[in-house]
This record gives sequence, structure tokens and C-alpha cells, in this order.
Amino acid sequence: MFGMLSPASRGALMTAAIVLFMFMGAAASYHAARLYKTLKGSDWKKGALLTATLYPSTFFGMGFFLNFFIWGEHSSGAVPFTTMLALLCMWFGISFPLVFGGSYFGFRKQPYEHPVRTNQIPRQIPEQVWYLHPVFAGHRPNCWQVP
Repeated sequence: MFGMLSPASRGALMTAAIVLFMFMGAAASYHAARLYKTLKGSDWKKGALLTATLYPSTFFGMGFFLNFFIWGEHSSGAVPFTTMLALLCMWFGISFPLVFGGSYFGFRKQPYEHPVRTNQIPRQIPEQVWYLHPVFAGHRPNCWQVP
């Protein structure tokens, strides 16, 4: 990537990924709030709170849980507790406010327009032939991957 993330500097790629994840919370919450408003939601703070906590807390919890066992083995590959605390502070200090800001601006915008109107009379869907069934159609491309 133009020499910015050199293999010589250890941890640069992971640092860039964490920083990008922190700042992309604003874009994620903006679109989540607009979609929430399109689906007739009214409490934007609840959606912002879920956007800010659900996904990151799952991965932070898993990482902390697995790191707990690495600490127990006294491995040098364990992430120090202060680093985990710094990640937690970045999450609540940077990502959390950005998520609420993006959600605030997203909920103020107009909801997404549906591209077509739904017909009141349901259409009959014909039966599929057996080889177009998802089970068979999904296996066919994967058969070529096995040597």
C-alpha cells in the first residue's frame, strides 16, 4: 500500500486495522440509523447503542476470554492487560461518540426510498427443477475446488 504498511514495521497492519475500525463506526451507524428509520423505527438512541456495542463487544469479549487462557500459560504471545485497557478506552472514547454522531445525522436524513411498489396481489412462483435447488446449486461449484 504505497509503502505505508511495510512488513518491516511489526504491528503496523493491525494498528491500521484497529484505527480504521474505530473511525468506520460513524459510517456504519449513519447507514444503520437510516435503515432503522426506513423500517419505521422511532428510537434512534437504541439503534445507536446496539450498533456501538453488539459487534465490538462480541469480539472484545472473545479476545479477552482467549487471552485469559494465554495469560494462564504465561505465554509471551499474550496481549498485556494495559493494551486491552487501552483498546477499551479507545472503544468508549473514540468509537462510541462517533457511532452516536453518525446515528444522529443518519436519523435526521430522509429514509431510503423503495425502488418499486409492492403489488397487493401475490404472484404465483413456479416450482423449480431439481438441479436449481439451492442444495444442488451450492454443491456444484464447490465440487471443482476439491483436487
